[in-house]
Amino acid sequence: TKTRVGHCSVSCKEGFSRSTGHSRVAWRVRYGSTACSTEQGWLFVGVHRDPSNATEVSDIDPGCCGLSVTLAIDTDNGLRVGGKFAKRGDLHVATGDVLECTLDLVAGTFAVVNKGSWSVAVKLDQPGAVWHPHFNPHGAEFSLE
Repeated sequence: TKTRVGHCSVSCKEGFSRSTGHSRVAWRVRYGSTACSTEQGWLFVGVHRDPSNATEVSDIDPGCCGLSVTLAIDTDNGLRVGGKFAKRGDLHVATGDVLECTLDLVAGTFAVVNKGSWSVAVKLDQPGAVWHPHFNPHGAEFSLE
């Protein structure tokens, strides 16, 4: 259980690409407690093409694509592709929300849906790479379903 605010980089060991026989991969992320950060609740959900070299602040790594979400009282959320940030301010979550993530290797996109609230997709900067599901729970807990 995460008990204090701070970046930490978490990647899945298995990676996916068209060359590994995958065209589309989906997973669900349950947004958990924000006990360590009741003001922001920042969480990054995405994919990383080089997780063995992921930094602690992995959302700004050149090999990372995805998005950050926050509680409704904060607007420091947005899209990240190849280390570049595009602020949205409207990617809000609440404890218990389930984020449906889809890595579409044919279209070259990573998409997240928070049912009834928002849906967003980012274009992968290197669609032919092997992509690993990746997370950075700066101010929130999460679990995979």
